[in-house]
Amino acid sequence: MKRVLFVSRDYNARNDGGSAVAKRNLAFLKALGLQVAELTIGVPSLAVRLKNVLLRESYGDRRSLRKQLKYHLSQPYDFVFFDGSHYGVYLREFARHGFKTICFFHNVEVDYYQQKYKTTHQPQDKLMVGFIAHNERCCIDHASYLITLNERDNRQLQKRYHRGADFILPTSFDAYDAAEHHDPVKLPEQYVLFVGTNFFANKEAMDYYIKDIAPSVHIPLIVVGNIAEAFQDATAMPNLHFLGRVDDLAPYYLQATAVVAPILSGSGLKTKTVEALRYGKYVIGSAEAFEGIPILNYPGAGCECHNTSDYISLINSLKVAKTNEASLRLFDEQFSTATQLKRFSEFIMSTEQ
Repeated sequence: MKRVLFVSRDYNARNDGGSAVAKRNLAFLKALGLQVAELTIGVPSLAVRLKNVLLRESYGDRRSLRKQLKYHLSQPYDFVFFDGSHYGVYLREFARHGFKTICFFHNVEVDYYQQKYKTTHQPQDKLMVGFIAHNERCCIDHASYLITLNERDNRQLQKRYHRGADFILPTSFDAYDAAEHHDPVKLPEQYVLFVGTNFFANKEAMDYYIKDIAPSVHIPLIVVGNIAEAFQDATAMPNLHFLGRVDDLAPYYLQATAVVAPILSGSGLKTKTVEALRYGKYVIGSAEAFEGIPILNYPGAGCECHNTSDYISLINSLKVAKTNEASLRLFDEQFSTATQLKRFSEFIMSTEQ
């Protein structure tokens, strides 16, 4: 049995899109029958993070972690899978010890942090740009294989680092099982849904919706996720309902008329869009929300909006089934576990030749 080391952030620390993809990547490796060990990088303290940035170390690097690293460098792994480009210095060390390495890019992180700084204007985000560029460069120069979430990120890697992806592996989920039991949730007969964690691109999107879209639409918006923490003052608006964290997203997706995703910034592929398609939801979103998702090839699955008027018109005239067949077909053919696991298996086999 082939042995693999999976290096990743603590994917149980947050309930966000990146964590969902990390869990998927780990599950895929195990589904191939590989013996998988894990090296988990916990969320570093501010002091550790500052040290990492100033000394150009791998993200989260500290003495206790380096002891684990030394142990794993002594093991006979067939390859090491790095789930993220934050750990480029570690990847370089494994490569110099003769290991075959794979780096999975959740984003082109330099682009991500540049966009984040433009939104937050926080000095720590500006500091991260140079730091992550160093780690990404280590990944580009030393990884045996590179994987991106979509073609856009592949092009960005080529443009910025002059090396593209060897494989593109989008976000994927198991198909939704209608037999699953969910506790009943009392919700309006008609509403649009936004799901998001409290990070800059979601805050930017929600701020745009509240200021420019909400005043002109009559269908209420339900917002689920800790993004609500950033919008306490908006809870008084009659057609906005911030519910915060919930234990089970399924009832909110299943009863929604449609999902809205007015995302203005970001990189990678939007997990929230794929998740909405999984539940058979019609998606109203921006070009960024559909990046890497061939919405135009599946008429009726959703609509890309180019301006505020598009959002207002579409939401106010919604006449779609709550179980949208075009959305389910798009999900099944492009983003289901079965479809992407088959492709991933073929890719891993090709690396052994």
